[in-house]
Amino acid sequence: MMSDAHILEIKHTNGKLRLILKTTDFSGITKTIRKKMEEAKDFFTGESIIIDAYGIVQPLPWKKLAAVLEEYQLNVLGIYANARLLPTVLADGFEHIDLGKTAATPVPTTQKPPTATPVTKTVAPAKAPNEPVIQTAKTIIKDAPIQATITAGVAPTMLMDRQLRSGERIYAAGGDLIIVGNVGHGAEVIADGNIHVYGHLLGRAIAGAKGDSAARIFTTYLDPQLVAIAGIYRLFDGEATPEALKKTVMVSLKNETLTFDSIKS
Repeated sequence: MMSDAHILEIKHTNGKLRLILKTTDFSGITKTIRKKMEEAKDFFTGESIIIDAYGIVQPLPWKKLAAVLEEYQLNVLGIYANARLLPTVLADGFEHIDLGKTAATPVPTTQKPPTATPVTKTVAPAKAPNEPVIQTAKTIIKDAPIQATITAGVAPTMLMDRQLRSGERIYAAGGDLIIVGNVGHGAEVIADGNIHVYGHLLGRAIAGAKGDSAARIFTTYLDPQLVAIAGIYRLFDGEATPEALKKTVMVSLKNETLTFDSIKS
């Protein structure tokens, strides 16, 4: 039996979700999609998604695949297909989106995407949260000295001095979030900056929700459903359990990979 990683991946490409297909086993694809959607709950709800079928050699029932995604309120923008599959994609009425040139612009296009130049700026806190964008990521586990980074000009830190229960959702716009208490299974904490949980992190924690890749997640006990930083997420579904599980941990993002560092006293 193939693992989920050998069937499909979900990644983020220029503001849109990308479903990367690795097999033509339609039954396996649909089962894996449903599994990931159920694990993520409403984490993907309302997102736009591109189906990346470039790496497979046989066509799929594209309309049925799109219908499965739409069950979870995902908007299918189009399909990235190779020359062999392209006629079937167009025949089913889907837009062909060339991810080799630009992630969300239909072909044709003759211009290469511009090279991104790093820009440092201070962003004013938003009035309301935007749903964080997500993608899958590998995981690195290591024990290392922890260095704190202090960023000037951020919004005041939000402090919650209580336990969060299932169904509760707390968002710290423009700054850090500190929870003194447990974040229960089914609860969700979101911050544009860092997240500190002085208790058991059992629910979902999303730091750097507006794209701050320097944001971090700290907890005295890591056993969550999901953690994410700047759109890079990790579901804790039992397939690959970090060695840092159930320990005092700092989660950070390095080279688009979530890293779990055990904090030793």
